[in-house]
Amino acid sequence: MELEKTYKDLAKKHKLPDFAMLDREFEVSSIENDKFLLKEIIVRMTDKMDYYAMLINSVLHPDNGSLAPLHECKAFDDGKKDKLFDLYRRLMHGHRKGILSMLRGNEKEEAAFITVFFKEWAAVKPQLESMLITMQSSWEGESSIKEELRYFG
Repeated sequence: MELEKTYKDLAKKHKLPDFAMLDREFEVSSIENDKFLLKEIIVRMTDKMDYYAMLINSVLHPDNGSLAPLHECKAFDDGKKDKLFDLYRRLMHGHRKGILSMLRGNEKEEAAFITVFFKEWAAVKPQLESMLITMQSSWEGESSIKEELRYFG
């Protein structure tokens, strides 16, 4: 596979993470063109960061027009919300740093971002999992949201 060969050449040059591990987390093997491979990998990483950041945002700042976030935010007490904001801050910092590295177009900086954020992802992922478990658990059993819906309906 040409993509993997291109990556391995870049990995030797910049001490990048293992391709299989990076692929497992960010689906990089589905990249179609390897001409700007590091940029494409960063796009995959920043897309994932953005997805989870927006999910956290929906819990921390639920939209009145959207039922799921209004319900799910009640499952998080102030302490959990503080931790969620810290996680949100980490994701947004990484997202902006990734975009900046792509804008600058410096291969060494792009490679450094991939390496650093890949390590950061290992710390972030369990926190995201915990958040998602809390969100999922909020849907088990009866909910007081029915009362609120009757009031507005």
